[in-house]
Amino acid sequence: MNRQTIPRPILPRTVLITRPKDDANRLAQELRALEPGVNVLIAPVLEIVPCAPKLMAEQYSAVILTSRHAAQATAEAFPKLTAYCVGDATAQAVRALGVTAVSVAGSADDLISHLAGKSLSRAIHLHGKHTRGDVARRLTASGIETHEAVVYDQRARTWTSEERDSVAQAQSLVVPLYSPRSAQILSKRLEIYIGPLTLVAMSQACIDAWSGPVPICSVVAQRPDGATMTQAVASQLT
Repeated sequence: MNRQTIPRPILPRTVLITRPKDDANRLAQELRALEPGVNVLIAPVLEIVPCAPKLMAEQYSAVILTSRHAAQATAEAFPKLTAYCVGDATAQAVRALGVTAVSVAGSADDLISHLAGKSLSRAIHLHGKHTRGDVARRLTASGIETHEAVVYDQRARTWTSEERDSVAQAQSLVVPLYSPRSAQILSKRLEIYIGPLTLVAMSQACIDAWSGPVPICSVVAQRPDGATMTQAVASQLT
């Protein structure tokens, strides 16, 4: 008698996007372009709140940006300076506001290496309240005096009851992680989740920060940029 193996059912996967609202909507659009019909659940764990520091444009010869969330502050305070940006998305956000931008692919480390040979007299790094990479100190150590200013806060956002219920009811989740801090916050939020979980991380630091449910799979993007992350997330949907 022949014995037939019954394949295990493949559960429909939902991408849980927890980035700030505008970033989340952008990622959802990119994923739908790559994988039409993809199930997307947007439930941000952070929200961007602008700050209003006093910035003196005449003191600086260049602006350093490691996130597109600093684009508006750059346009308002330093419209005539060149902005050196990590990644095309940040550079495009700055250019859209009329500021000259130079895009450096990769991470803050790549930007620091790129600027090492530049003859900049003094620069300023505009960033959020929660930041990594110690950019200003490292650039100053390399010979470019660099100041820094916090121009926005990344505040933790509480999920609505509808968002919590939608997450808990998902049959299988694919979760992009873009920062160690969001990974830490989401680890606690997903204590309610008992289904299969796949993590797709911008960096190993995001995986190291995870303390939530044990995933069935963890993937680190080959490069720490938005386009590579989107491709990495899409690769887990087929």
